[in-house]
Amino acid sequence: MRIVFILFLFITPFLFSQNCDSIPEINKKIVTLAKKKIGKKVDRGECWDLVKYVLDKTDSKWDKFEVYGELINWKKECIKPGDIIQFEKIKLEWEDGNTTYNEEMKHHTAVVQKVIAEDLILILHQNTAEHGRKVGSSKLRLDAIKKGKLYIYRPVESN
Repeated sequence: MRIVFILFLFITPFLFSQNCDSIPEINKKIVTLAKKKIGKKVDRGECWDLVKYVLDKTDSKWDKFEVYGELINWKKECIKPGDIIQFEKIKLEWEDGNTTYNEEMKHHTAVVQKVIAEDLILILHQNTAEHGRKVGSSKLRLDAIKKGKLYIYRPVESN
């Protein structure tokens, strides 16, 4: 029994990391399309317009409102480039040196561009204080979330 448990502890992280490295083709297409829009305004410049654009261009299945694919449990599953993030009443707080930063995202939508580390991702979004109504890239520290809900959707291909 002890050997089985030790093997489980050894093999599980390896299997998990292998799964995290695998990016669905539809996600790759979504990142490519979103990156081509950096510095440009998509439609009206609302955050949602970028997500609508990439999902429609890839013929993804979604409800045309706020269910952007398959909801994943981001605390247990890998976040992947091309996943869609929905922020609801999020409050972020983190320290860098002697400075404390605070940020709020009451209702915002973004595309995951890159996973830098387990708690640090790069997102593509628009309608922000940093980028205005043009698409830009920003870091998101998941460990800085103090309040609110973060929903992450994995895009689904239409059949």
